[in-house]
Amino acid sequence: MRSLLRPWVRKAGRTDEEHVQRIRQTIASWDRWRRWLVAFYVAMTVLLIGLVVTAAVLVDRLQGMQGNNGPGVWLGFVVGLLLATKVGFLMVTVGHGLFMSLSSLRTERLLLRYHDALVVLAKEHADAEDNQCVSA
Repeated sequence: MRSLLRPWVRKAGRTDEEHVQRIRQTIASWDRWRRWLVAFYVAMTVLLIGLVVTAAVLVDRLQGMQGNNGPGVWLGFVVGLLLATKVGFLMVTVGHGLFMSLSSLRTERLLLRYHDALVVLAKEHADAEDNQCVSA
């Protein structure tokens, strides 16, 4: 539980170096797990499409069997509506996960590139000041 709360608890007192180090770890982890995430979300997409097709076939078969089931239609309609809402949310979640797993964390990589360049520039500036003080 503590590891789940750590990002929110520690975020306020984090230095820039700790933040950059955390982003480096996040990008390394993302690069390791990205293929598996894409495979998982593609499999979930195929499974969800299969679920929708199966539900459509089931509704088509049950359509002709109403007969004396008239009183239970409304209960079935409400339950079906709730299940359809859940499946809709699942579709949105799977779509979002697939889209995010295909992204490349461009902003974080750009942040690291700028941070590394800033460190190099600060070192060059410090070296230039040291050389200027020595030659004067």
